[in-house]
Amino acid sequence: MLNMVNIAPLFSCVIPTKGRVTFLADLLASLRSANKVKDTPLEIIVVDSSSPSDANAIESLCQQYNAIFISGSPSVREKRNQGIRMAKGEFIFFIDSDCMADKNLFEKHYVMLSQKDISACIGVTKFVGVDSFLWHVITNTRFLDSFNFPVILRGKVESAPWGPTTNLSVKRDVVIQLDGFETNLPFNLGADDADLGLRINKAGYRIGMADDAIVYHSKDTWNGWNKILRRVFRWGKMDYHLYYRRHVDKIALTMPKPVTVFLWTIILQFFFVMCSSWAAILLLPFWPLFYLIIFSFIKKRHWKMSNVSICVLICAEFINQVFDFGCMLMALRHACLDFFYKEPVDDPRAIWHIKMHSVWASLISLFLIIILDCICLVFL
Repeated sequence: MLNMVNIAPLFSCVIPTKGRVTFLADLLASLRSANKVKDTPLEIIVVDSSSPSDANAIESLCQQYNAIFISGSPSVREKRNQGIRMAKGEFIFFIDSDCMADKNLFEKHYVMLSQKDISACIGVTKFVGVDSFLWHVITNTRFLDSFNFPVILRGKVESAPWGPTTNLSVKRDVVIQLDGFETNLPFNLGADDADLGLRINKAGYRIGMADDAIVYHSKDTWNGWNKILRRVFRWGKMDYHLYYRRHVDKIALTMPKPVTVFLWTIILQFFFVMCSSWAAILLLPFWPLFYLIIFSFIKKRHWKMSNVSICVLICAEFINQVFDFGCMLMALRHACLDFFYKEPVDDPRAIWHIKMHSVWASLISLFLIIILDCICLVFL
């Protein structure tokens, strides 16, 4: 009987974690239940920065599931790079600790990676768990799109622009050639997966998309208004560093953004304050309120979303704008005017209607504020 320990792994699975002991136990169990590819063992590398008590529990789990335990940096990016340096597999697979693997996951990635012109592969990440009002809101934002790129970009691109590290595999020699994940980014996490994908494409490699390679992501780590707003705000700030500082070739001219029109509104209101009364400044909160309501009604009517409440759409667009607000703050802090008339162009889908809905809602909201300003001028 062959000794599996002496057989080189085909896939090395890198898992960065901090705490999440219960989630990690479920993930490790699913990885051990996943089908082997070509009868080779799966190398599992857990890179942890937990508190001592959680670290001990995680190390015990690693022993139980024959995984390699590494005490890692607080930075998620550096944890993944530590895993890359340790990995022995031909392919390195990245997954988050709050996910679980489908039993056919690695077989499907291997089918894609076996194509000579494919150097990386992204699969589909499905969110599982209890539904809530907030989750219905999240599903109507744009922040789940990247988890479903293999479906929504099918037939539109030859290579995915990037993919989240919940379900991503890369040939080991390619990721080493590209020096792994970029660690010279602000904050401990965010945007490094998109940055790696953009660099893979720029280096002339292709990222394949396997819509039958499934990972299941827990909704629990997303549910919570504080969680999602903080996460989206940070993503917005990271988007500035990703596209307006690092990958400036990926931005192009765009129509006025809602946050840009809101800035115009602020300037307009200060002008009315000087010309009439301080009361004009009290009208500022009305612009975002008008915008959210008008945009949501336009979207609901255009896309015939009879099964989605207007309240859900308003909340979803509010979350979208929190992202743009975070990006705008970074642009203002660095005196970068590009943000106000340019945007990333790595999304090949036809999103003209959404942009036009946003422009119309922004301008109508501005027009309503001007009407209120005129009323203030007359009566105050």
